[in-house]
Amino acid sequence: MTSSLVDWTSPVLFVHQLRAQPGLAALYARAIRRAWQLREVVQRCHRTVGDACDLGADPGEIIVRLTRALEGIDEASATDREALREGDLLRAIENPADQSSGVKVPVRLGELGYLLGGGLDGGTLTVVGARPSCGKTSLGLGLCVHASRAVNGCASLIVSVEMATGQVGMRLLTMRSGLAVQRVRAGDMGVDEFNPTRNKAAVEADQGFPVFVLDGVRDARAIAAYARRCVRRHGVRLIIIDYLGLCTMPGDYDRHDLRIGAMTGLFKSLALDTDTAVVLLAQLNRGPENRQGDQRPRMADLRDSGIIEQDADNVILIHREREPSGDACDTTLILDKQRQGQTGNAIVQYHRPTMQYRARHVEAAQ
Repeated sequence: MTSSLVDWTSPVLFVHQLRAQPGLAALYARAIRRAWQLREVVQRCHRTVGDACDLGADPGEIIVRLTRALEGIDEASATDREALREGDLLRAIENPADQSSGVKVPVRLGELGYLLGGGLDGGTLTVVGARPSCGKTSLGLGLCVHASRAVNGCASLIVSVEMATGQVGMRLLTMRSGLAVQRVRAGDMGVDEFNPTRNKAAVEADQGFPVFVLDGVRDARAIAAYARRCVRRHGVRLIIIDYLGLCTMPGDYDRHDLRIGAMTGLFKSLALDTDTAVVLLAQLNRGPENRQGDQRPRMADLRDSGIIEQDADNVILIHREREPSGDACDTTLILDKQRQGQTGNAIVQYHRPTMQYRARHVEAAQ
């Protein structure tokens, strides 16, 4: 609808027309609310620029002040939103088979993809937990490669807090090309073999959905701001944050668990506000190693687990029964929490030379 549907010259006639067309009134109400939001954002950003001009102003404090101001706009406008009747809500649900590629991030890891209903939904926070050197980063990078290759895939962002972009690029090269990580790092290959393989992997990356890499940023608020920019500019729908334990959160917190809770709440809000799937990698404590008998990890083994469990929509725990001996070893991905479905276990193969997860063959699973 456009403004030509309403006669603006007569205020009385304008009111009568809005009363006669309730849908038109709702349209104008949303337009006015949106204009107010934009005006408030501009005004508060102008005030922040004025604060930044003060030579004695602390950059961190300025960012905190602006974040609180923008959150205040969201809270004020939230009270003016309209509630939906259940019938209207159910009619608006589309068949998942007919949905566009941006609605769900594909997970191509056999049983895990099935348990997740085909992939990760937008607006969800998924926590992947494991002990050090058990393959958290490999799983996160693998999800990005799957999303890049799939026909119904999407652009993704990797936020690496513990590795530089060169190291991330090396891992992606081995996943794309099938080269062993050790061979690449040791230089155990000539130019005639390395260059064509590297170029082929780069061409494959360019032909698929883009994967963006950010390193050197630990501030959780800065990570969220950059991720929002990538969503707006590049259509990113999958965000991998590696990993929670190394992220920082400015502010005064009495306890460490409250700081962790502030970060998980921030990343959950990021997922909801941008309709993206956020995957947050986290470490487990030594609980599984200290238990007698069954050493399979549980949600309670997540560091500061109570708050993390509260914000997460999905929790995936990585477990291996024994130390791997060959190139490929069976690994259990335990879906210990799923807000929109059932939990369960998915057995996949971890290929050690290329440090990536693969779905097991049917005969291997039998």
